[in-house]
Amino acid sequence: MEDLLRKEAEGILKKAEAIASELGADISTTVRKGDPATEIVDCSLTEGCNLIVAGKTGKTGLAKALLGSTSYKLLAGSSVDVLIVPKAASFKLENLLVPTDGSGSAQRAGYKAIDLAKVFSAKLNLLSVVEVEPIAFESEVPQLMETLEKFVESQRKALASAQETLAKKCELEGISCFSSIEDGVPHEKIIEFSAKKDIDLIVMGSYGKSGIKKFILGSVTEKVVGLSEVPVLVVKS
Repeated sequence: MEDLLRKEAEGILKKAEAIASELGADISTTVRKGDPATEIVDCSLTEGCNLIVAGKTGKTGLAKALLGSTSYKLLAGSSVDVLIVPKAASFKLENLLVPTDGSGSAQRAGYKAIDLAKVFSAKLNLLSVVEVEPIAFESEVPQLMETLEKFVESQRKALASAQETLAKKCELEGISCFSSIEDGVPHEKIIEFSAKKDIDLIVMGSYGKSGIKKFILGSVTEKVVGLSEVPVLVVKS
């Protein structure tokens, strides 16, 4: 059985070599045995890679929002950036989206997106989401409403400041940049914005303002990667 699996893997790699040859790209291949995600992460370290590119199979319904074991382990275990490409996605870099909550991780993703936009002459969209449940605004207690409104306003100011930092960098680099701040559930708004604006690539950090500096199950990033129909670049370094 092991020999059969190895031959199948070698056949897949030969196809990859043929594609690389047609494109004039250098390529090296290897077959390993073990847990896929563990071996991929180890290989990236051994070979000094700065990006892991992985595909994502098509899913529907609830399963679509949940990453497969290998994809999740890659995002959680990799120390380098990970690009997840949906099965049916076409890859181009003309219109990029950076969701930012103002955290260091999100801002680093923003600068990585700016570098990409500069190289590929792409335009950049900055999106921030103020996360407030709609039911919160249905309170009939004046003091609670006033406190909530002040909180939302303070969040908007902080997000606008984070966006301004990235927007100024775009201006210096001559990159077209558009900023938006919306209210709602972050991963839902990101997916909606991506579809509405015909985004080609979403670039985001691996964690936000939770204080947990690692990729976690159920995070906004995991949900976006699971639901997105366009490639998502998760910036780790």
